[in-house]
Amino acid sequence: MKWFKDRLQSEYDNEQVPLHRAYGRWRREHPVLDRVVFYSIRAVVIFVLIVLGVAVFSTVYSLLMYADALVATVFLVAVFSVLAVIFTKIPRKRYKLIRKIKKLCKTEKYRIKFCRKTLRSFSWSDAEPDFILETGRYVYYAHFLTVNKYNSTLTFKTPEAIEKVSYPLDNKFTIIFEFKPKRKMLRTNFKPLPETDRKKYVRAIIVNPVCREMYESDRDGELLATGNGMEKFGYTVYTGSGFVESVRRNESMQKDIQY
Repeated sequence: MKWFKDRLQSEYDNEQVPLHRAYGRWRREHPVLDRVVFYSIRAVVIFVLIVLGVAVFSTVYSLLMYADALVATVFLVAVFSVLAVIFTKIPRKRYKLIRKIKKLCKTEKYRIKFCRKTLRSFSWSDAEPDFILETGRYVYYAHFLTVNKYNSTLTFKTPEAIEKVSYPLDNKFTIIFEFKPKRKMLRTNFKPLPETDRKKYVRAIIVNPVCREMYESDRDGELLATGNGMEKFGYTVYTGSGFVESVRRNESMQKDIQY
């Protein structure tokens, strides 16, 4: 995706510019003409969208006013059902994961304590975990990290900060309307975990729903691709299913060692 790559000045000056970046050099060489073309295309697109909006509104209005009541009712139910499925995607994924975690705890007789209500868990918090899960050998202090759009990246930059970037759809409309990525910095000033010989305490960040890509910063500030199971800065990053499998696997390995 074009949003993930920074265009360097040397690339514009180099004659062997990749084809997908050649347009940027043309814009620099023809700034006035570029803006004229840009705003002309934007005006045409806006006009087409307005016409389509009026057409859709007229169709719906006519259907509701002149169609049979049963047909209108079925149409409205279908529309609201589709909207409900779209806008409840994130809560459904979260509740599904919580049910899976509860089922694991019930099956294996683990103890779990929810420290924040489910609705509050959609907002990030480093002050307290969303839940504490205790197995035979491990204690997990788990924090939910909600990603509202799949087309996003998470960068674990420092022990105190995570950068979340939400990108627009990678199509022509993002260029015409100059949509910009939304950046948000999440603080990770966690309190120290308890230390005992009997239990191993784990700070877990559960990314749910997942994002497209995750990165971590190395000592030189370079970004490295990462994902489920990353251990750095005093915490471990999991996806929802990855967390459940890790809890099950860690406890199984511990039992095998005992035997």
